[in-house]
Parts: sequence; C-alpha cells; structure tokens
Amino acid sequence: MSNYLKHVIAIAAAASCVGASIPASADGAISCSIQVSRSGGMTELTGLARASSPVSGTYEFVVSSTGSGGSSDIVQSGDFSASGGQTEELGQVSVGGGYSAKLKVRAGGRTYVCSQHS
Repeated sequence: MSNYLKHVIAIAAAASCVGASIPASADGAISCSIQVSRSGGMTELTGLARASSPVSGTYEFVVSSTGSGGSSDIVQSGDFSASGGQTEELGQVSVGGGYSAKLKVRAGGRTYVCSQHS
C-alpha cells in the first residue's frame, strides 16, 4: 500500500471520528447542571440548562433538605425557552442543611437529568 493511500485512509478515519461528535450539538442537545454557592450558613442551589440551538420544553427542579429544624421537599417546575448558546436559570432554592437536588429537563422528545447532593 502506498504512503499516499495510507494518509488518505488515516484522514478519512479521523474525519469519521470528528463527525461522530457533531450530532450531539447539531440536534438541539441540552446540558444541565446545578450550581452550588454557600453564604452565611446557607446553600443556594440554581438549576441551569444550556442548549446548543433554540429550544423549548419543561423542567422540574426537586430539592430535598434536612437540617436541625426537620426536613422539607421543594418542587419548582414549568415551561422554558432557551436561546442557542445561552445558559438559562430554571429554578433556585436556598437551604440551611444537607440536601439532595435533581433537575429534569424535557425538550425535543428527550429527558436530561442532573443531580447534586451534599
């Protein structure tokens, strides 16, 4: 096999690997996260979603908290619209003790889930 042919095969293989990652961003994929910040004995949890292209859907942000005063479950949900390339805030909760948080984002026939706990 000639060196030229080996280079063509290597370039084609590399291009097919690069192409394999394109659909994740090209189909309106969403990533979610839960931002955690602490101040004065309180923990603030913020549900975030980022879309690669404009998308709309629904979300559910569930936070269970336990502390010296007992426990609580907080649920925030609703509709959202996200511009492509922008991060959207989908809920915010402040807790004073331990917590478990889960954010579910539904859009484009898919469900994206992220979680965070202390």
